[in-house]
Amino acid sequence: MTDQLKNAPPPHGPRRATLPALLGIVLSLLGPIAYVFLLKVPFLRLTGLAAFGFMIAGCVVSISAARADRRLRVRALAVVNCGLLVAFAYAMFIWARMPETPRFAELERAPAFELLDQDERPVSLTDLTSTGAVLLVFYRGHW
Repeated sequence: MTDQLKNAPPPHGPRRATLPALLGIVLSLLGPIAYVFLLKVPFLRLTGLAAFGFMIAGCVVSISAARADRRLRVRALAVVNCGLLVAFAYAMFIWARMPETPRFAELERAPAFELLDQDERPVSLTDLTSTGAVLLVFYRGHW
């Protein structure tokens, strides 16, 4: 009887974790989708917190699946999943940055001019800049 127990296959068979690894990929793909749906919430739009939450959860699920089942496809899914997280972080914080703008000291100065204001009185840029900085706003079209 003891020989039969020694030669018997394990009761649950080899551990298969392909499905949890795929679930991790699905969670990671839900991250950018959640980001798009939550764009109206300013905090979540600026930080991407909901998206990163989904993607980190997906990476944790995939990595735990790869630790439980060391087959190549499960490990590959975990690597792809973590790559998705890195790519999203790169797109969110590096690729989508606004370009550098020149500082005020580097901006050009407007030439001196004189125009009429809304009450048809002449206004000179030289007179306005004598009291401090001036912001010129140009409106195109109609009020």
